[in-house]
Amino acid sequence: MSANRCTSCGSWVLEKRTVPPEDGKGGDRGAPSRGPRTLVAVMGLVTVLALAGLVATVMHGGRDASHASSAARSGDGSQSGEAPSAPGGPSATSPGRSTSASSGAKDTWTRYVNPRFGFHIAVPPRWEAGPEPADGDGRVFVAPGHSTTLTVFGTNTVGSACGTSQGDVTGPALVRQCLKAAARELRTKGVSVSYQAEGSNWFVVSGVGADGVIRYQRSYVGSGATVTMQLRYPAAEKTAMDAQVTTMSRSLEPGDLAIAH
Repeated sequence: MSANRCTSCGSWVLEKRTVPPEDGKGGDRGAPSRGPRTLVAVMGLVTVLALAGLVATVMHGGRDASHASSAARSGDGSQSGEAPSAPGGPSATSPGRSTSASSGAKDTWTRYVNPRFGFHIAVPPRWEAGPEPADGDGRVFVAPGHSTTLTVFGTNTVGSACGTSQGDVTGPALVRQCLKAAARELRTKGVSVSYQAEGSNWFVVSGVGADGVIRYQRSYVGSGATVTMQLRYPAAEKTAMDAQVTTMSRSLEPGDLAIAH
């Protein structure tokens, strides 16, 4: 619509004008038809989204397969049903027994626990335990090949210890007295004592006998009890045994030495 002035009548009249359609289907200029083009655009967008979803699914499945493959190669036991082994150190066992932490683990250190005196010590793999004595004071272990033995035991020291009256010597002085007594006993057996050491409640003494066998002893001394480990092994195997001897010696925990058991 447009307004024109009527020159003959002196007034304004309205005139309707037809606007040609843009796409040949008719319609006003301000509202062109979008039907077909809008439908095409929507269908294209749906197609793009569907393709994107398919690609994401394929990539996610690939990552899951890669993760499963990595887990199988990691060896954490989850695929085989085995529990991961505990890191480092000997494994604990029931009191008075010496068994490996996992069934069939032949190369696992074990820990012998003595129920009477409360001490415990690490035992190398495949060492056989001898019968426990009737009084339950300790145990003997034999290495494969039977050339090396470990004897670990406890004794009560109430009243006397190492050839001296308990009331006369106590503390570090008692430890020193026991060290001298142990070294003296080794010499009577033909052992040349080459090493001695002591602490506030422990001592170590060792040497080589005329038979070519090394004797090594570590003892913890208290007012109520003494706990001792003794090793015998060929001097020719010293280099091979050094690491095991160190581990066993450092692993010995004496329990309560202030009381008799």
